[in-house]
Amino acid sequence: MVAKIGVSNKLYGVLAYNFEKIKDKEAKVLAVSRLSVNENGTTTLQQALADFQMHLPQDIRTKKPIIHISLNPHPDDKLNDEQMEAISREYLEKLGYGNQPYIIFKHEDLAREHIHIVSLRVDAAGKKLNDAFEHRRSKEITNELEQKYHLIVANDRQRTTFDEVRKADISKGNIKKQIAGIVRPLVKNYQFQSLGEMNALLALYNVTSEVVKGEHRGKSYTGLLYFITGANGEKVSVPVKSSRIGRDVGFAELSKKFEKDKMALKVGKPNSKTAQYIREVMQENPNRSAFIEKLKSKGVDVVIRENEAERIYGVTFINHAEKAVQNGSRFGKNFSANVFHEYFNGSGINPFDNREKQSKENLQQQSFKQEMAPSKPSDEVTETLLEELLSDDLENLIELTAHGVDYKELAFQRKMRRLHSGKKRRRKR
Repeated sequence: MVAKIGVSNKLYGVLAYNFEKIKDKEAKVLAVSRLSVNENGTTTLQQALADFQMHLPQDIRTKKPIIHISLNPHPDDKLNDEQMEAISREYLEKLGYGNQPYIIFKHEDLAREHIHIVSLRVDAAGKKLNDAFEHRRSKEITNELEQKYHLIVANDRQRTTFDEVRKADISKGNIKKQIAGIVRPLVKNYQFQSLGEMNALLALYNVTSEVVKGEHRGKSYTGLLYFITGANGEKVSVPVKSSRIGRDVGFAELSKKFEKDKMALKVGKPNSKTAQYIREVMQENPNRSAFIEKLKSKGVDVVIRENEAERIYGVTFINHAEKAVQNGSRFGKNFSANVFHEYFNGSGINPFDNREKQSKENLQQQSFKQEMAPSKPSDEVTETLLEELLSDDLENLIELTAHGVDYKELAFQRKMRRLHSGKKRRRKR
C-alpha cells in the first residue's frame, strides 16, 4: 500500500475536489470523525466546510493547516468498505491524527479503488501536530498494515506499472473513469516531448486527446479533450474535459512537462537503448510486420501513422523499460518517417545494413538522393514541429505536405538550374 501526504491552506479546494467525485458518482464518504453528520451518517460539502472551520482557531501560525492523504492498496487487493475504513482509521491513529476531525472518502474514479482523507494539522489550540519524519513514519505504518491485513506489498513504481493499465473499452461504460485510469498513470510515468508522442502512447490503450481553443468572458483559452477510440483509431466516445480528470493532464501542465522531458531525453539520447534496438533489428533487413514484432519482443512498441494515400508521415517508438516515447527523427535522419516509408515500400536503401560494406555505387546513389531531398523539413520533422505547437489542424497540414506539392520534382528542377547556370558562368570566364 502506498500513502501520499499533501498539505494545503485551501480547505474549500481540498473538500470540493472530493465532493465533486461524489457528485460524479465516483466516490463516497466512508467515515466521519468529530464532525456532524446527516441522517445517512455522512456529510455534505457545505456542512463539512463549516465543521472544519469551527475547529480552526483564528490566530494559528501554521501556513498550511490542512492535510490531504491518499492510501493506495495494490490493484489486486480486494478490500470491502469495512476493511478500507478500518485500515484508514488505524493509519491515522498511528500517524497521530486519531483524535483529529477527519473525513474518509473512498474513490472509484480509477481502475483501482483507493482512499482519500482530509484532516487538520493543528489541534484545538492552534498548535501544529508533530510532523517530524512524517513520511518515514508513514512508510513504516503502511508496512505494518500490509502485514496485518495480508496486503500485497507495493511501492511507488509498482503502483502504476505498465501492466496495470488496461485498454479502454467503450462497451464497459464509465468513460471518464476508464480514461482517467489510463491517462494519469501514463502521463506520470512516461516521458514525451509533444502531444503527438503522447497520443502515440495513448493509442496503445484506445485513447486519444485533442486540443480545443475558445474564448470565455473575453479571455482566450486552450484546453484538452480526451476520447476513447475504436479499432481504427476513430473516436467512439463523448469527449471528457481534462479538467474533469485533473490538472496534471491539462494543457498547461502538459506544456511544462514537454519542456522538462525534452531536456531529460536529450541528455540520455546518445545512449538510448531504443536507437540501439532499432539498429539491431534493421540490420536484419526486416519487412514492416517483422520490424514491429522484433522491436515489440525487446519491449518497444512502434506506432506508424499514415495518411489516406498510405504515405508514412510519422513513426513513434515507445520503450516501456525506459518509459520513453520518441518520434524516430529525434534519433537522427536515418530514423525519420521518410526513411522507413521508402524502405518499407522498396524504393529506399536500408541505412543500417552494413553501410561500411556497401558498394561505392550505392553510397553515391544514397548521397545523390540526400542532395536531391527537398529543402523543406521531412514529414516527420514537420509533424514534430507542429505537435510542439499543439496544432489541432495537424492531420490536415500533414496531408498538405504529403500531397499538395511535388517537392522532389521542384528540387530536381532547382538542381538542374544551378548546374546549368554554373556551366554558363565558367564558359564566360
